[in-house]
Amino acid sequence: AYSEQFMSKWSNHPLVTPIIAPHATNTNDTKALQDAHEIAVRYDTLISMHVAEMDYEMTEFREKYDMTPVEYLDSIGVLSDRLVAAHCIHVNENDMLLMANRGVKVAHCIGSNMKAGKGIAPVKEMIEHGLTVGLGTDGPSSGNTLDLFTQMKTAVYAQKTHYKDRSLFKAEEIVKLATISGARALKMDDKIGSLEVGKQADIVLIETESLNMFPIYDPYSAIVYSANSSNVHSVWINGVSVLKEKQSIFNQTEIKTSLQNEMQNFAKRAIERSKDL
Repeated sequence: AYSEQFMSKWSNHPLVTPIIAPHATNTNDTKALQDAHEIAVRYDTLISMHVAEMDYEMTEFREKYDMTPVEYLDSIGVLSDRLVAAHCIHVNENDMLLMANRGVKVAHCIGSNMKAGKGIAPVKEMIEHGLTVGLGTDGPSSGNTLDLFTQMKTAVYAQKTHYKDRSLFKAEEIVKLATISGARALKMDDKIGSLEVGKQADIVLIETESLNMFPIYDPYSAIVYSANSSNVHSVWINGVSVLKEKQSIFNQTEIKTSLQNEMQNFAKRAIERSKDL
């Protein structure tokens, strides 16, 4: 019910795209996952969940259904082009073929995966099987940051080490995973993800004067291997300036107050729902 209320409130907003996100394959029953997928269809949006992330998740589905989590989702009608599958650390070749055939997209959350010691997703094979993979962060409580500079650097180091191949994933490819591939995973590449005429002017300007940015032989390598969030000089969202000379355009006190009010309202609604239950 809360998800439906959220969808109604934010649908058709120019900058907010509501999606439904049941937590994981092994923390929802079949009906809940099917209901979530039905809501995504009804509101023409996406469904996202953690898939094939945990060792015990793989064991549970093997013992309970004699399936992988991906095969299970396919059997209940949830594996579709609306699904953004987070993590996918333990997917096998058949899983990847199924996902590619159904148009599933993948959010590769390497920072969270490595912090928790869960493993490294086979991104090379996913891309070779035709899957769209974008870089994600997982929640801030899982990876401690929503910073894509951190994810780019960590992702390329992890993949090179995992495959023992220093030539794997050129810096330009990693930048694409963080930008246009992420947009494709969200079915928003017609609006964002690259600087093109007709798209939203979402722009990040990175300064090159700080010592950590010297020397620059290749801009993509500088972004992936040298830059961090402190090098962001200015930001525009849909053509509107929100950060200028490393200073937010918005009043920080107003932002914090607004977030606190929203969290308090959310908590009140949760308490009322628990009373109804």
